[in-house]
Amino acid sequence: MYVGRVMGVDLRVHYLFLLPLLLWAATGHLLQGTLSFLSVLVHEFGHLLAAKQLGFTPKEVALLPFGGVASLEENIGLDPEAEMHIALAGPWTSLLLIGACILLRAYFPGQEWLSFLLEVNIILVLFNLLPALPLDGGRVYRAYLVLEHGFRAGTIRAVRASRWCSLVFLLLGLTLGWISSIAINLLLVAGFLFFSSRRILEQSSLWLLAYLSSKQREIAKTGFMSTTVLTVAPDSQGGELLERLVPKQYHLLYVVETGGEIMGLVSEEKLLQAIFDHGLEIEIRQILSNLGQ
Repeated sequence: MYVGRVMGVDLRVHYLFLLPLLLWAATGHLLQGTLSFLSVLVHEFGHLLAAKQLGFTPKEVALLPFGGVASLEENIGLDPEAEMHIALAGPWTSLLLIGACILLRAYFPGQEWLSFLLEVNIILVLFNLLPALPLDGGRVYRAYLVLEHGFRAGTIRAVRASRWCSLVFLLLGLTLGWISSIAINLLLVAGFLFFSSRRILEQSSLWLLAYLSSKQREIAKTGFMSTTVLTVAPDSQGGELLERLVPKQYHLLYVVETGGEIMGLVSEEKLLQAIFDHGLEIEIRQILSNLGQ
């Protein structure tokens, strides 16, 4: 649901986010609901400010039942260093609010709203630092894995960690179902993490292909790009190699036989073209053979 624009950024609120606010209002805790709303909003704008400093274009902030999502025009997952910096900006912003609350409580003791604001931001930081996508901790973990293993392979591993976190919340929710009313929240979080991470995995292949297909334009624009050399076996498939490609690097693939003899060299551009023409199952030896024709 579109609400308006804040600092030039579209603000949207998921209709399920309104339910807690209505419950708080009905039970006389509207102030607490408003403070929670503002805490999430400040947290998300921390992401956007960091993104703007790095040259990215803020798009919108969407408030969800378990937090918010700051969206950009660009896909920062393909720039792991930027993703790490932007992801950490949210928790850092919440930490600044925590510090302000501690300082204000020293000067204004007995203010319950300050204590509540402090608790909300502590929970916000701890929850967002979990290594689960699409949370901030999951994005930092994914960025680290992308640098180590490539975009697609790193995303797969990050999604695997997200599913483990989802399973933990599911088991906690089922265990506490007969004891505490918080169980329903844990079950909802479990579902949110599972389906959100699955969506990210489904989109990752399209993101990678779109980025790789535009890399030639990036090289033409900047004039250079760092190169990574990979040694691969002749029977390696295009899809397997695609998963290992690291953003912001141009790849050269040396095809080496079992005895160590170099069969040939395949550029990233030729690999991508072969995948477009013949599918992900094409072997690197076939690409070499086609290049020799």
